[in-house]
Amino acid sequence: MGKEIFMFVFRLSGLSPFMGDHDGETMTNILKVEYDFDDECFDEISDLAKDFIEKLLQEDQEDRMTADDCLEHDWLKKELKTSIALKKGNLRKYVIKRRWQKAINAVRAAVRVKMLAM
Repeated sequence: MGKEIFMFVFRLSGLSPFMGDHDGETMTNILKVEYDFDDECFDEISDLAKDFIEKLLQEDQEDRMTADDCLEHDWLKKELKTSIALKKGNLRKYVIKRRWQKAINAVRAAVRVKMLAM
């Protein structure tokens, strides 16, 4: 699974379907190809687009759509022009969430260091 597919999905929603509670969980989700479209930002993405994404996010390369399959997919033929715009609001939420997670992790690390120093 290439980074191009990941960036394509991110561009559609402004959020990663692999998003975990922290970077480690997100990386694990990516490596295990565990994703979901439960976040509200994915509500605006059509079922055809989700089907297209799911057919690309197959762990086994043999199960993924080929380039020809992609070009023949209904979503690409019917909905692409209206779906591709970057959702800036979702991107902002993603950035804010990540900043909070990093701040919380920094506080946790500081507390651990303080506890070890005692």
